[in-house]
Amino acid sequence: MPIVASAQSCRLCLLGYLTVVAKICRTWSSSEQAYISAEQPPPGEDSRVSPAHAHPGRAGDPFGQAPEGPRARQRLTLAVSVGAMLPATARMRRSSDFATAVKGGSRAGRPLVSGHLLVRRGSQEHARIGFVVSKAVGSAVVRNKVRRRLRHLARGYLGSLPGGSLLIVRAAPRAAAACQADLAADLDLVIGVLLRRQGEVVSQ
Repeated sequence: MPIVASAQSCRLCLLGYLTVVAKICRTWSSSEQAYISAEQPPPGEDSRVSPAHAHPGRAGDPFGQAPEGPRARQRLTLAVSVGAMLPATARMRRSSDFATAVKGGSRAGRPLVSGHLLVRRGSQEHARIGFVVSKAVGSAVVRNKVRRRLRHLARGYLGSLPGGSLLIVRAAPRAAAACQADLAADLDLVIGVLLRRQGEVVSQ
C-alpha cells in the first residue's frame, strides 16, 4: 500500500508540473503576439522601409528610381559682342586677293605683326582684311587664339580703310606670348604706316 500511494503522489506531482508549464507557455505566446501586433505598421505603409528613407518617386520601394521629367541643364554661353566680330563681308578668303595685296601693295612691319595694304581706288567692293598665322607662331590652338585676337583688333580699322582695300595682317612668332596691349600698339603702327604709304590720310 505505501508503494501504491507513493506512485499516485508522483503522478499528481507530474500532472501539476505539466499544468504549470502549459500556463507559462500560454503566457509567453500571448506576450509575443501582443509585441508583434504593436510593431506592425499602419495600413498602407510598407514595413520594410520607414517613410523617412523611402524614395519620393516610388513610395515603399527602397530601390525606386526618381520620377522622370525635364532636368534643368546649365548651359555655358560665350558672350561675344557683335561689334567686336569682323563681318564676313570684310574677311579676305580668296588666295588671289592675298597674292594681289602682297604683289601690288605696301609693306610695313613691327616685332609682333607685319602687314600689306593695297588701296584700290574707285572700287565698289568692301574693304577686306586677311590674316596669316603660320606654324612658327605655335600649335593650332595657339594660332587660332592669335587669329581671333587680331580679328578683334582689326575690326576697329574698317572705317579707316577705303573701299576696295586689301589688308593682310601677318602675325610674328612673338605674337603668341604678347599681351593684347602690345599687340594692339604694333598693329596700330603698322596700319598707320601702310595708309600713309598708300597716300591715305590717317585720322587721329
